[in-house]
Amino acid sequence: MCSFFVSSRKERGDRRVMTSDLTAKERRDFGIAVTSEIDRLRIDPETVEAWQAHREALGSVLRAALKEFQSWTTRTVRTGTSDRKELSAAIADSRCNLNSSAEEMLFVLSVSSVATDVHLINLPVSFFGFNRIAKEDEVIAAAVRAGLVPVPLEASFRLAAEYRNQPRGERITLVTCDTSGTPVYLVLLHGESGRWLSVYQNHGSWRPENKLTFARR
Repeated sequence: MCSFFVSSRKERGDRRVMTSDLTAKERRDFGIAVTSEIDRLRIDPETVEAWQAHREALGSVLRAALKEFQSWTTRTVRTGTSDRKELSAAIADSRCNLNSSAEEMLFVLSVSSVATDVHLINLPVSFFGFNRIAKEDEVIAAAVRAGLVPVPLEASFRLAAEYRNQPRGERITLVTCDTSGTPVYLVLLHGESGRWLSVYQNHGSWRPENKLTFARR
């Protein structure tokens, strides 16, 4: 597991994980996992009747959801802790470069006046039920149904400032929105030329193995 994300699961040996063992945060994550797992099955009345008659079928769905949940990784950043000038200085101090679009976005960034924890979660597109190339609006809609939302723009820049030990070669694609509300992607990449935060628009589509970072609602 990469050093960026902190596992949301607690080690409990080989015994079964019961809902009473979960923290409030983990229960919410598990609920999202179950909802997404069931949503991808496109439930119909016949499926519900089958689950009522054969509870082990529902059990297999929940086990799959729990397995997915246990592989989730998250990180929390706090917004509203400094003004835009201080944030810009922190990004520069972290030696994270910005492409021209990211610089323009930071220049007009509206920083929150209230300190707020933003919980980020990184998931493959396949988690949302896509085993094919999916359009970006399909993926975002599926993420919203799963209880996720685009990453606040400020949180994306806070991450760039804080994630100083990003492993080389790691690429984090944050789903966010520009100041007009249009979906954009901020990519935090540690490449041969150092760490870069770049803005990309109109990606179009995503493969099942592509990973995207959202915020939890």
